[in-house]
Amino acid sequence: MTLLDRLRVSVPDEREIEPVLSLAAGGGTRYGQAGLLEYLTGTPSGDVYARVKFKRGRITRIDPGPSLIPLPAQDALVEKARTEAAQTHGTFVASRVLFAERPLNGTYLWNDTVRLSPCPATAPIGRGLNWFDHGLPSHLADGHLGPPFPLVLEVRIQRSPNPFIESSRTLRQLDTYQYLLTLLLVGHMRFAHWPSGRLWAMLKRDDLPENHLVHSGFSTNEDGRQNDFVLREQGPAPVFAGGDYYDYLWQREAELLLPKSLDADLLQFHCLPREVGSAFLRACYWYALGIQFRSEPSLATVAFSTAIECLLPRPTSVRCKECGKPLGAGPTQLFNQHVKRYGTVIPASQERRNALYDVRSALVHGSHAARVDIDFMSPRRHLEDHLLLLELVSQRSLVNWLRDPERTTWHLPTVAAHASTPNPALQRAG
Repeated sequence: MTLLDRLRVSVPDEREIEPVLSLAAGGGTRYGQAGLLEYLTGTPSGDVYARVKFKRGRITRIDPGPSLIPLPAQDALVEKARTEAAQTHGTFVASRVLFAERPLNGTYLWNDTVRLSPCPATAPIGRGLNWFDHGLPSHLADGHLGPPFPLVLEVRIQRSPNPFIESSRTLRQLDTYQYLLTLLLVGHMRFAHWPSGRLWAMLKRDDLPENHLVHSGFSTNEDGRQNDFVLREQGPAPVFAGGDYYDYLWQREAELLLPKSLDADLLQFHCLPREVGSAFLRACYWYALGIQFRSEPSLATVAFSTAIECLLPRPTSVRCKECGKPLGAGPTQLFNQHVKRYGTVIPASQERRNALYDVRSALVHGSHAARVDIDFMSPRRHLEDHLLLLELVSQRSLVNWLRDPERTTWHLPTVAAHASTPNPALQRAG
C-alpha cells in the first residue's frame, strides 16, 4: 500500500488527511512544480515534508519529503492520523445562525446530533430603525423581527486533538446540515451572506429615512461552541398536518412547519454510500445556492438546474460499432428523464417543466439573460419566468431521488436497450 492508501484507511473522511499533514509538517505550504502543493517542516530551513497532488479537491498522490521517506516516519504519520481522526475524544456542539421566511416556533432535535431552534432571547435585536416594514401581513406586523427570521442550527461535532481537524469538521458538518435542511424545509432557509466590506443600508429614525454604512451579520451573544446543547425553554417545533409537504402552497402559514418525513429523510441521507452521498450533498449545495440568490433569476436558474444535474448518470461512452455514435441517452435526454421520473408536477405544468433544460442551456451558453433580453415592463416577462417552477421541480427531484431505492440503477435499461453488444460494466452495475 502507498502512504496515501494507508492514510485513507486511517481516517473516517479522507478530507481529514490534509489537516493531519498540516499539523505533522509543522510549517507552512507553498506551490511546487506541476501543481504540487508542498507541506514544509517547521525547521528554520523549511524543508519539504511532503508534496501532495490534488484533483478536484481530492488528494491523488503524496510524495514524501526527505524526513518522511523512512518507513518508520511513515508509520508514525499513519498512527498519528489514526489517533487524531479517531472519534473517541468526546464531542462539542457548534452553532450557526440561519434565516427563513417564516419564524420557527419550537425546537427540533434529530438523533441527539442536530438541533434547530428559534433565535435565543440573548440576541440584541434593536427596534426603531427598521425600514420597509409597511404592508406586512398581520401575523408579521413586528417588522424588526423579520422576515427573514433568524434561527439557530446546532450540530454535535467529534473532537480531535488536532485543531485543524476540529475546524474542518465543524465547517463541514454545519454546511452539510444547512444544505440538507434548506432542501428538506420550505422556508427558503439561507445563510447570512457576508460580503467583503460594508454595505449601505437605508434605515428609518423618527419616520425619516437615513443612509447608514453597516456590516452584514447577526449575533446571538452566545458562544458558537458549547460542550453540549444548551437548555432551551421551548416546546417541539410544529409539524405539517396536511398531505404532501412538498406539494403544498405556503402562502398563509404564519410559522415554519416541519415535514413528518424529516427524521426519515435525514437518516436516509446517512445510509447512502459515500460517493452517492457526496453527489447528493453536492446537489443540495447547488439547491441552497439557488435559494440564497433567488433574487437574481439567472443565477438561481443555473443553480437549481445544476442541482438536478449533480444526480444524473454520466452519458455512456459505449459507441455503436456500425455508425460510431454514442449509445444511450445524452445529457439533455438524461436531464429530461430525471425530472420526468422525480420532478413530479401537476399535468398543467408538465409542458413548461419539459422546457426547463432549454432555459438552463440558454443561460449557461450565454444566449439569454432575462434582465437583459426582456424588457422589465413587458408582459412576456411573466411568461418567461421559469424560476418558481424550476425551484419546485428541483426540490422534488432531489427529495424523490433520495427516497428511491433504485435511484442508481433505474436509467441503465435505457442504455442497454440501444447497445449492440452487452457492456460488462453496465452488467456489473446492475
